[in-house]
Amino acid sequence: MPQERLKILLIEHDPGFARMVGEMLSQARELAADMKSAPDLNSGLTALKGDHFDVVVLDAYVPDGAGLANVSLVRAQAPRLPIIVAGEPNDEAIALESAGVDAIIASGFEAGGHRPSFLASAESSTIGTFVLLQLIKEKVKTPIIAAGGIANGKGVAASLALGADAAQIGTAFLVCDESNATAIHRQMLFSTEAKYTSLSRAFTGRLGRGIASRIGKDMVNQEKNFLPFPLQTKFMSQIKVAAMEQEQWDMILFWGGQIAPILKHTKASELMKSILEETTAYFDRLNA
Repeated sequence: MPQERLKILLIEHDPGFARMVGEMLSQARELAADMKSAPDLNSGLTALKGDHFDVVVLDAYVPDGAGLANVSLVRAQAPRLPIIVAGEPNDEAIALESAGVDAIIASGFEAGGHRPSFLASAESSTIGTFVLLQLIKEKVKTPIIAAGGIANGKGVAASLALGADAAQIGTAFLVCDESNATAIHRQMLFSTEAKYTSLSRAFTGRLGRGIASRIGKDMVNQEKNFLPFPLQTKFMSQIKVAAMEQEQWDMILFWGGQIAPILKHTKASELMKSILEETTAYFDRLNA
């Protein structure tokens, strides 16, 4: 009997991230899933009206949305649909639980990419994954997905031991051949440069972590001159195009988390196999 396919709606403004998620889902052997991506809240709500989905993954920071109110709007459109939303401090976790989400992503500051924060500035919510996980676990009953600084079975096992219901892995899959990252992006994440990451608004107008670059350093303390997200992305796009053509890699932001220096796998199947084996081995030793 053919496996029933899971239909996922991803409401996410970043097309690169959306493509990466789609690529990873297409490579998953144990999960039959189809994903539709909506670039903004209105598109997502329209998609919910016209199609059936099994789960919604929502970025609470979509430009045309209103933070936490986005959850209520999606819930009103699809009352029985599970909704997964990213959050950071435990205040946000409490707010998300009150809004009725079905799972909360606890994203520590080690994570690569944009910081998911909506009650306060992203700069004020730089808490490490394993501390954040325990803080949230004390306050909410909603399932928690740990994210940030997790790249192997040891990280997954640690997350589960501290109370997470699941773990989310980003940078480790980003370097795999199957991801939508460019070859130079994957190369940079395997280079010694990946030891040095920083948080900056310089490239998109929204705080995010990537490999430290010359242009990022030059724009420190210039935040008042940045355009709001996502206009800063458009402003910087021509610099990125020129830098790519001239191979000026220190003029480009390569997204990546602090865990990059320990990465070793280039095939998603090998990475997934390693994660499952290491996680299982850890709990087998505990039960021995």
